[in-house]
Amino acid sequence: MPSASSRSSLPQQQTAIVAQGSGQLAIRHDAPVPFMSSDMAIVKTEAVAVNPVDAKMLDYSPAPGAIHGYDFAGTIVALGADALALGHLAVGDRVAGLVHGMNKLQPNNGAFAEYVGASADLLLKVPDHMRFEEAASFGTGVATACLGLFSELRVPASFDQLLEHCSVANKQAEPAIEEREFILIAGGSTATGTRAIQLAKLFDLALRFGAEKAFDYHSPTCAADIRAYTRNELAYALDCRAGGRYVSLEPFRETVTQTRSLTIEPSWMMALTIFGNEVALDGDYARDARPQDRQLGAQATAAVQALLDRGLIDTHPVKVMSGGVAENTSHSSLSFTQRHPKHLKLVLSFNLFDRFEQISSSLNPFDMASAETTLPTIDLSGYINPKSSEDKAQVITQVREACEQYGFFQAIGHGVPVSAQQGLFRGIDNLFNMPKEDKMKLSFLNNICRRGYEASGDTVRDGDALPDSKEAYFIGYENPVVEPPGFHGPNVWPDLPEADFRAPVWAYYEKTKTLGATIWEILLEGLGYSPTVLKAFAKKPMVPMKMIRYPPGNATKPGQFGIGAHTDFGGVTVLLQQPGKEGLQVWDEKKEDWLAVPALEDVYVINCGNMIQTWSGGRYKSAKHRVINQGDSERLSCATFWHGDFDATNPLDPEDPDKATVGQLLFKRFDKQFSLPPGWNAKTTEVH
Repeated sequence: MPSASSRSSLPQQQTAIVAQGSGQLAIRHDAPVPFMSSDMAIVKTEAVAVNPVDAKMLDYSPAPGAIHGYDFAGTIVALGADALALGHLAVGDRVAGLVHGMNKLQPNNGAFAEYVGASADLLLKVPDHMRFEEAASFGTGVATACLGLFSELRVPASFDQLLEHCSVANKQAEPAIEEREFILIAGGSTATGTRAIQLAKLFDLALRFGAEKAFDYHSPTCAADIRAYTRNELAYALDCRAGGRYVSLEPFRETVTQTRSLTIEPSWMMALTIFGNEVALDGDYARDARPQDRQLGAQATAAVQALLDRGLIDTHPVKVMSGGVAENTSHSSLSFTQRHPKHLKLVLSFNLFDRFEQISSSLNPFDMASAETTLPTIDLSGYINPKSSEDKAQVITQVREACEQYGFFQAIGHGVPVSAQQGLFRGIDNLFNMPKEDKMKLSFLNNICRRGYEASGDTVRDGDALPDSKEAYFIGYENPVVEPPGFHGPNVWPDLPEADFRAPVWAYYEKTKTLGATIWEILLEGLGYSPTVLKAFAKKPMVPMKMIRYPPGNATKPGQFGIGAHTDFGGVTVLLQQPGKEGLQVWDEKKEDWLAVPALEDVYVINCGNMIQTWSGGRYKSAKHRVINQGDSERLSCATFWHGDFDATNPLDPEDPDKATVGQLLFKRFDKQFSLPPGWNAKTTEVH
C-alpha cells in the first residue's frame, strides 16, 4: 500500500542553483524547499540532466531568485493526498520526471536543487536496473515527443492503441509501405528525437525500435531522398533540432509558411504546457494555461510507464560528468551541452552538495570557449620581405604546421596598413547605419552576381534552430559587364559619398586580395609545390569580400548565433576583426573544445576552406568556426575569400576523379545556405 511522509519531516531550507539575472547563476544554501500541494510528490534529487533550454532561457527570460533546472531523477520522500490516491506511487520509489524550472510563478521549484516538487501524475517509476543518471534523460524528451506527436501533429493514434499494438497477443504484420503514412523526425539523434522515434515505431507495430530510414541533412540530395522514400506522401514532420503538418520546438522562419502555405500546416510547441498551467516566459515563449495538455501528459506518462515496464523504451545515451553539480556549474556546465555531440545527454550527479561553494562570477550560456589554448601567431614579413632564404622557409613551416593542426592561424607582418583597416571599419559603419529600407533595395538576392546587402536572418546553417543574426554586404572583383554565370560583374555600391564607403572599402579590398594570393603561395610551398602553381587555377580568380555587422548579444534570440558553426567552402579566408570585439570561436578536434580567438588590432585571422582540405589530401584542415557576440554593443568584421577560377579543378592532382569545379561547389553551397525565394535559381541558370 503506498505510504506518505509528512511535509513537516522535510527541512525548511535546501541548497539550490538559482538565477540572478541574464546569464547569471548562484548557489543558495538557504533556498526554500518547495511547498507540497496535494497532487505533488517531493523528490530527493539524485541526478539532473542539462538541456539547451537551461542556457537559452537563462539568457532570454531569466527569473531572478528562482531555482533553475528541468530534468531530474531521485527518490520520493513525501506524497500529497491526491498523489497518494493515485495508488501507484509510494515513498521510497525511484522516479524521474520534468519540472518547470526558473518559473516566475513558482520560484521555489526547479530540478537543480536538493528537493523537487513534482507533479505525481507526470512521474515515471525507474526500473531497478536503471541508474538515476540514465533516468534523468527522460523528462523533457518524453514530454516533448508525446505533445509533439499526439497533440500538435495529431497523428492518428491513441495511447490505448499504442499499448494494445505493443502487446504480445496483438502482434500483427507490418502494413506494406504503400499503405502507411510517414512521419519525418528531424534531429532524430537528440533526446527528444530518440523518444519520438521509439514512440512512432512502436505504434507502427515494429518489434525492434529505431528509425525505419535515416537521412543525412548535410546531403545536398536530402530533400529529394526523403520525397523518393516516402513516395512524395510525407504526412507529418517533427523538427527536434529547433528547433501533412510541421511542428518545431522553436519559432519557425516565415519562409516555412510562405513557400508551403497551401500544403503545410506549421506550428511550434513548448513542452512546459504539459503542466496545464500558464507559462510565464518572455516574448513568443509565453503560453496561456492549457489544461488539456496536462490531461494528455498524464495519459502519456501512464503509457510510457507501461512501455518502460515491458522493456520497450530505452534511455537516451548520456555523458555523466565527474564531480558535483556545483563545481561543474562554476565551469559553465550549462554551456557544456553545446560543446558535446548532440546524441549525448549531459547528466550530473547530485550527491556532492556538501562541497558547494558560492559562484563568484556570472555564467553566460554561450561562454564556453577555452582561453587556455590560442591559435598560433605567425609573422608573415619573413616571407613577404625576407632577409634570407631561412626567413622564408621558417614562415612556410609555421604556416604548414598551423594549418595541419588547426586550419587557422593569426597573422602579423601582413603588409596591410592599419590606416586601411581603420578606413574599412569607418566605411562599414556608414553602410550599416543606413535606413533598413535603403539597404533592402541593395539586396544580394536580387543581384545575379550575388553582390549587395544580406539582411539578418537570410543565412540558415544546417543543425541550427535559428538563422544567423548578422547582416552583411558583399563586393568582389569589379567587372563592367556580367560574365556568365555571374561570379564576375559590377559591384553594387550604396548611395553614399565616395569617401564614406567606396574609396576606403575598395582600397582595402585590393590589399587583402594581394594578401590572399600570398597565403596561397605559402600553402603550396608547404606541400612541396612551386608557388607558380597558383597561376594554373587563378588566371581570373573569384575573390568576394564580405563585410559583417553583428547585433549586441542582448538583442539576439535565445540560442541564436551571430554566425552558426560552419566550415568555409573554398580556398583562403582573410579575416579582420574589429579590435576589442571578441566573438570568433574555432573548434579544436583534438581537445573537443571551442577556442576563443582574440580580436586584436592589426592582427588577421587566416583559415583554410573545404576546397583546400580536399586538394591537399586532408593535410590542411578546414575547421568549424562560429561567432557569438557576447558584448553589449555591435561588432564589425570583414572576410575576404580567395577561391580561384570559376572553372578550376584540383591542380595538385589532375587524376582526381572528382571533377567538380570551384564554381559548381560555390553554387551548391550558396543555394543550400540562404533562405532563397522560390524560383531564385532561374536568375543564375539563365546565364549558364
